[in-house]
Amino acid sequence: MASQLTEVAEPAVISDALIRTSIVPPPGLDGAQLPKDKKEEKVASMTLQEITTLCFSFQNILKIDNLATLEGLTKLQLDNNIIETIQNLEHLTNLQWLDLSFNNISEISGLSTLTKLTDLSLYSNRISKLQNLDDLKELNVLSVGKNDIKSLDNFLYLRRFPQLRLLNGSDNPISKDAEYTPFVIAHLPGLKYFDFRLVEENEVVSAREQYIEDLIDIEEKEKAALEQEEKQKESASTAEQLATAYLTGVNTLHDDMFTDDPEGDRLAVLAFWGELVDEFKENAQELSVDFVKNVLEGSKERDAEQDRFMQALDRSRNGIEDVSVQVLAQFSKEKKKVFRSLSAEVPDISTGMQALDELKQLASHMQDDLLEIELHQAEEEEQLLLEFERNFGELVQAYNEQVSGHFMKIRDLEKALHEKAQALAIEEIEKFASNQAEDASEEVAAMLQDKEALMTSVNATHDLHLSRIDGKEDYMLGSQSRAFKAQVDKERQHATARNRSRINEIAMIVEQGLNDISEWANALQDTD
Repeated sequence: MASQLTEVAEPAVISDALIRTSIVPPPGLDGAQLPKDKKEEKVASMTLQEITTLCFSFQNILKIDNLATLEGLTKLQLDNNIIETIQNLEHLTNLQWLDLSFNNISEISGLSTLTKLTDLSLYSNRISKLQNLDDLKELNVLSVGKNDIKSLDNFLYLRRFPQLRLLNGSDNPISKDAEYTPFVIAHLPGLKYFDFRLVEENEVVSAREQYIEDLIDIEEKEKAALEQEEKQKESASTAEQLATAYLTGVNTLHDDMFTDDPEGDRLAVLAFWGELVDEFKENAQELSVDFVKNVLEGSKERDAEQDRFMQALDRSRNGIEDVSVQVLAQFSKEKKKVFRSLSAEVPDISTGMQALDELKQLASHMQDDLLEIELHQAEEEEQLLLEFERNFGELVQAYNEQVSGHFMKIRDLEKALHEKAQALAIEEIEKFASNQAEDASEEVAAMLQDKEALMTSVNATHDLHLSRIDGKEDYMLGSQSRAFKAQVDKERQHATARNRSRINEIAMIVEQGLNDISEWANALQDTD
C-alpha cells in the first residue's frame, strides 16, 4: 500500500523582503486609509526607521528575528504563526501594541524592556502561568484567553498593573470554575471589561463581599510591601546622597566600630561594657545625624558653585563663538565678492591680481583677529577657572573643617568610653580580689583574675576604634580633596585642548582661504 506524504510548509524567516511587504503605512492627513497605489508608493519610500506598524499575520513564522533596525515600531502583529518563544524584542522599547495570539508560546518571557506596552494579546497559546510582566506598568489591555491556565492564583499576579482595564481570560481550564468570574472581578477592581462584557458596579460589590476576608489580608500585605518598597527607595536615595558627599558609612560608624572586634567581644561578658557601648552609640549617632545634615547642606552649596562656574564658562564660550563666526562671515563675504567679480568677466590681470593680494591681506588680518579672540578667550577661561578654584576651594576648606570637628567629637566620645572602661575594669578587679564578686561567672572570674590581659583587651579595642575613626576621616578628607583637584585639572586640560584645537582650526581655515586665492591667481596667469 503506497504511503501518503503530507507536505509541511517550511517556517518563514523574517527577511527584509517580508518586512517590506508587511509594512502598514500611516493614514493620510485626513485620517483615512491611503488608496492602494498611494499606499504602495508610501511603503516603497519609507525607511526602516520610519516604520511604526508591521503586520506579520499568517506568515508561518517560527522565530522572531531580524527586527534590529526597527526601534520606531509602536504596533507589531505576529498573530497566527507558529512562534514558540518570545525573543529578540528587547530593543523595541517604543512598542505600545503587541499581538502574539494564535501561536505555540508556552512561557511568557522577553517583554521586560517593553515598558510602553499598553495592549498585549497572548490569546490561544499554551501558557499555563502569568509571569514576567512586572515592568509593563502601563498595561491597559491583556488577552490571555484560550491558554492552559488552571489556577485562580494566576489572576492575583495581575493586581500589580494599576492601569489594567480590559482582561480576557476565557476558554482556559480555570474559566469553567464557578468561582472564576467573581474571583477575578473581586481581586482586580480596576477592570472595566472582563471576558468581552462590561463589568457592572453591583457585580464588583457582590464579588468583594464574597472574598472580603482574603481581600483584607491581601491588601494589608500589599500595603506593607509598598511601605517596605518606599523605605528601600528612601534608603537607596539616602545612600546615593551620602556617597555623593563622601559620607558613606558615617551614619553607621557608631555600629561599624564594634563589628569584627575580638577584644570587644571578650569584654562583652562584663556588665559595664554593654552599658558603655550603648551610651557611646547613642551619643555618636546623635552627633552623626547633625553632621550628615550639615554636610549635605554644604554639598548643595558646592553643587551650586559648580553650576555657576559651568554656566559662566558656557556663556563665555558661546559669546566668543559668535564673535569668531562674525569675523569668518565677513571674510567669506569678501572672498565670494572678489571671486564673483573675477568670474563675471575676463578681468584685467593686473587688477585681478591686486584684488587677490588684498584678499590675502584680509585673510592675514582674519587670522590675527581670530588668534587674538582665542587668546582673549583662553585668558578669560583661566580667570573663570581661578575664580572657581578659589570659591570652591573655600567651600572644600569649610567641608574639611566640618569633618575634622566632627571626628574630634567622636574621638572624645571614644576616649571617654576608654577611660570609663579602664576605671570600671580596675574597680571590678579590686572587688573580685576582695571577694565582693562571688556571683561572677567562671568566664568573668577568669578575666578578673588576669589584670594585665583584661587591661590589654580594653586598650586593644580602644586602639581599633580609633583606627576606624581615623580611617573614615581620612577617607572623607582625601576623597573630597582628590575630587576637587581632579575636576580643576580636568577643566584646565579641557581648556588647553580646546585652545589648541581652535588654533589648528584657524590655521586650516586660513590655509584653505589662501589655497582658493592661489587657484584664482594661477587661473589668471594662465589667461595671460
